[in-house]
Formats: sequence, structure tokens, C-alpha cells
Amino acid sequence: MLRQAQHERDIFDLIGMKKKIVIIGLGSIGKRHARLLLEEGYDVVAFRSGTQKGNDLQLPEIYSWEELFKLKPDACFITNPTHLHLKTVQPCLEAGIPVFLEKPIDMSCENLDACLSMLKERQLPTYVAYVLRFHPVVKALREELQGKKVFHVRGVCTSYLPSWRAGEAKQYYSAHASQGGGVILDVSHEFDLMDYLLGPLEEIKGNFSRLSHLTENAEDFVDCFMRSKTGAQINLHLNFLSHHRERRLVIDTEKGCYKGDLLAGKLSFLSEKEESWEKQYHFHSDDLFREQIRYFFDHLHDPTMMNNLVDAAPLYRKIIAMREGKSLL
Repeated sequence: MLRQAQHERDIFDLIGMKKKIVIIGLGSIGKRHARLLLEEGYDVVAFRSGTQKGNDLQLPEIYSWEELFKLKPDACFITNPTHLHLKTVQPCLEAGIPVFLEKPIDMSCENLDACLSMLKERQLPTYVAYVLRFHPVVKALREELQGKKVFHVRGVCTSYLPSWRAGEAKQYYSAHASQGGGVILDVSHEFDLMDYLLGPLEEIKGNFSRLSHLTENAEDFVDCFMRSKTGAQINLHLNFLSHHRERRLVIDTEKGCYKGDLLAGKLSFLSEKEESWEKQYHFHSDDLFREQIRYFFDHLHDPTMMNNLVDAAPLYRKIIAMREGKSLL
């Protein structure tokens, strides 16, 4: 008891008057958020499992929900493995703590309704982190598409799973379907982009499988057909089995064709009716994450902030239904 009390005093001594953030999960994405939060001037504490102690960023650590609740953080960043997301969101909401939830929401809808009921009752701020909304090409595309009739969209995102993280790919949750791994949820940015750029998606149908030996049992490719509420038809291909890295959108509208290359930071417009153009955007990937963090804290007291859990839930349900082989229109 004395050792525990001393540990708690040490944690409170380390935390000053700045906003206190608890980060739950220190994998690659958790470390990135933690590093940027520190750079932005926030006090960051890591919530670790009992078997994990010490961290590369030398963050102070806590090991229990009791310690977290005593700390009374201004927000919790949930960046642990996908299958633990909503189980981690629930106690945060019960304690009245705003939540920054790294994508995807989870791997099933099992705990979703309970979280949504709490949000309806408590009106707490939440944000589901799809960082590509802050990509300069995406921001420009969203502005360009306002008021335009979109006919068809082709999207592709390919990469090679072993290049994502150091070490053997199969040791990470991305390779295990039971932990929420697989390309559908790991690369769900593209579903969010279609919904964000074109309006709500009304239908998602997919053909997916495990073709390589890069995962333990999770799908490594998916080909999707989608339809937006505005009538746009969408073809989307995702895989993380390719040695060719690509992330592109081709959007055919009544005015012309927009081509967005998110890796190269290029957006072009082709038309026989209007003047064609190409724009180049220079950015570092940290810029997107930093802008996302600033957006969250600028809206920390707003339960209706962009892509809050309530607003993100309908698209998530459709993705899960497609992944589980169900129909949800």
C-alpha cells in the first residue's frame, strides 16, 4: 500500500497544470500520438498492462483504472489493439472523460450500443480518428466537389504488410482476424474518405479473402462496390500484400475528372469543357496527425465535433456487416 501511494504521488508530481492526457496503448500509432502530444505541450501518462513497464518516450505510467480515475485526465487517447477499443471506451465514458478513439471503432458491434446510449445520456465529446481527413489532397477535393454531381469513383490503396512495422508481421494484431486484423479494418480510411467526400454510403458489398501467407488468418485484400446517398457509384480495391505502394482516387464528375494521389501529394483536374490543372502539396505525415490533435482539442467540449462516435457509427455498422457477410442497407 505504501509503495502504491508513493507511486500515485510520483505521478501527480510529474503532472503540472497543463492538460492531462492518458494514452491507452503504446504501439506504433500510440507512440506517434504520444510524441506529438508532448510536442504540443500536453502532459501525457501511459496506461499500461501489468506485464508492460517502461517505455521509449519515458512517459510516467499507471497500471489500473483506479489510478486513471484518480488522475482525472482531460481526455483519453485509445490506441490499443482494435478488438479492445470499445471495451476501453466504456469505462472512460462512464467516468465522464472525453475520448479520442483511433480508427477503426472496433472489430464488432458488440459494445457499440452501450457506448452510444451513454453518449446520448451524457453528451460527452468523442472523436474517431481518421487522419486522412486532414490530408491536403482530401481537403482540396472536398472543397472542389461541393455542388458537383459525382458519377463514379475508383479508389485503390495497396501496401506490403511486413513493411508496416519492425519485426515479423504475424506477431501484430493486423495479422489476426480475432484481434480485428485484416485489410478491411486496418485500411478502413478509404471507406471513411468515400463517406466524407461523397456523402453517406448507402450500400457496401465486398469480395475479400486471404491470398498470401502474410497474415495468420485475416483477409489481405478486398474489392468493394459501394453506392452513396447522392447516387455516386464507387469501386474500391484494398490490399496489403502488394510490393507496389499506391493510394489514389479517380473521381468522374459532370464537369470533369479529378485524380488524387495521396502518397505523392498531387491533385489534378482533367476536362474538355474547362481548363485542366495540377497542384502539388508539400507536407509531412506528422502534419496531418498534428492538425488532427489540434482539431480534437479545439472541440474538446463539443459532443457534435466532426466524426464523433455517434456520427461514425452508421458507416462502421455497414463495414462490419460487409466483413461478417451480412446485408445492411
